[in-house]
Amino acid sequence: DVIRSVCDPWIEDEQDNPLPYSVLAEAYSGKTNEHQKAIHLLDKGIALLLQGKLRFHNDVSGFRTQTYLPGWYKKRAEIHIHSGNMARALADIKAAQAFELEARPEYFETEGKIWQKLGLYDRAQGAWLEALKLGSQEAENSLQKIYMERHGNVEGFEAYLSKTLEKQKRAGSEEKEMAPDFDVTTLEGESLKLSDLKGKVVVLNFWFVGCAPCRVEMPGLNTLTDEFKNEDVVFVAFALDDSDALKEFLKLKQFKYRIVPGAGKIASIYVVKVFPTHVIISKSGQVEFTLTGGSEDRHEQLRPLIKNLLR
Repeated sequence: DVIRSVCDPWIEDEQDNPLPYSVLAEAYSGKTNEHQKAIHLLDKGIALLLQGKLRFHNDVSGFRTQTYLPGWYKKRAEIHIHSGNMARALADIKAAQAFELEARPEYFETEGKIWQKLGLYDRAQGAWLEALKLGSQEAENSLQKIYMERHGNVEGFEAYLSKTLEKQKRAGSEEKEMAPDFDVTTLEGESLKLSDLKGKVVVLNFWFVGCAPCRVEMPGLNTLTDEFKNEDVVFVAFALDDSDALKEFLKLKQFKYRIVPGAGKIASIYVVKVFPTHVIISKSGQVEFTLTGGSEDRHEQLRPLIKNLLR
């Protein structure tokens, strides 16, 4: 009731603003008997996002529109699952995956649930495997349940999983782009060339000193470098700032990545438009994952991606 009392006049005042529709839909989605209202509101909100209407409400760059779209499609998919409309749910989760700026495991987890409810276990397995590759904690349990239903026990599951992941990795490698090479010198005077790092997982971070989200994720990233210090992983931070600015910054805040100053050209080569951005490169030199934005738990999202590439 409180949320409705806020959103109803908000919608009346700003009928072309997608946000109040989404906020009210979220409130209704928690009530089974109000699911149709939630879907109706999300229909309206998504339509306004697709029309670019949020650009008139403080989203000048369009980045928030790109960020919201996949999440709203996923929310609508989840409501359709609860309502038993699997066709609409599948269409929405596929749209969420298409609009997502970075591959996220929860979108494939939801797809796996839909296929499983439809009794299409091969397709459910494919979605769960993709979720597992992206670091899903839930995916392995779901894959084990499918294996159990097919074989009557879990004997041989680990061997099956390793073989399937390896096969998936080989098939997917044909579609991946090779990471652009670079030949740079770090703040400490170390020479780094990507072509010399073949056989290692390379984690790139694009950032700058004045970027608040960049600073927020640093403590977690430092933890990550400690965890993988004895593994074949190289962490490189490409900063837009010059050496003097970086040295002053590092007096106040620790950052354990190998830092490269004045790396605006490298950011352009990697088509980085949002800071911070992480790019993860496989041992064979292919771009495997790109993650945009910074948060305190970014290292939690990076960890399983790196581990899977080290397998």
